[in-house]
Amino acid sequence: MKKQSWKEYLHFSRKERNALVIICTVTLATVIVPYIMPARQQSVSIDTNLQHQLDAISKTPDSSNSLAQGTSLVYQRTPPQDNAPTLHAELFVFDPNTLDEAGWKRLGLREKTVKTILNYRSKGGRFRKAEDLAKVYGLHSEDAARLIPYARIETPLPQNTKADTKPSPPEEIKAIPQPFFPRKQYKPLNINTATEEEWKTMPGIGDVLAGRIVNFRTKIGGFKSIEQVGKTYGLKDSLFQEMKPYLKME
Repeated sequence: MKKQSWKEYLHFSRKERNALVIICTVTLATVIVPYIMPARQQSVSIDTNLQHQLDAISKTPDSSNSLAQGTSLVYQRTPPQDNAPTLHAELFVFDPNTLDEAGWKRLGLREKTVKTILNYRSKGGRFRKAEDLAKVYGLHSEDAARLIPYARIETPLPQNTKADTKPSPPEEIKAIPQPFFPRKQYKPLNINTATEEEWKTMPGIGDVLAGRIVNFRTKIGGFKSIEQVGKTYGLKDSLFQEMKPYLKME
């Protein structure tokens, strides 16, 4: 076999030489072009309104402390303000069942709360003790705690309130003797000789139970004790205890 010369490995065809030239050109362009062409800079737009707000925050005295604590002044929630005018309270002893609108306002209650109380009383509602003020809808707990020590229930409750007890009957009705219904007495029954008809005279015993008792007695050859009657199928213990005093053995 003829040994190939090293020169043959360096011999390229025309197509291979063209391809090699293209590859080298592309590689060289990829490396050199970024250094020749300047990088494209992105334009940054600034929101002037936001910048003014940030400048105003930075100039406030407490802004540095708020930012240092990690809080945001922009989204800080402010507590709701009560648009109602400030009421000057005057404490005095009062009866919540008779105090008028002006009196409630003197105590420092809001007009809406006063109307709630008056509406409650107009519908028949009454305060039975001072602590009932805490149940008024719309009355703040601190207002209730402030008023309760001064509340005095002095007016008597109407006759038709729930607190009234049922009136006692007249003396004439009390004098009428009430009818007496004696407890029904049953004839004693011999458990080993009684027929179905006799068993049906016992309390709560019908045709079915009477037949079961007689059949059970026949099956066991007669009752050996009164307690065996209670073992009859379908006979409840409460029913057996009710008729037990009238059962006997001979």
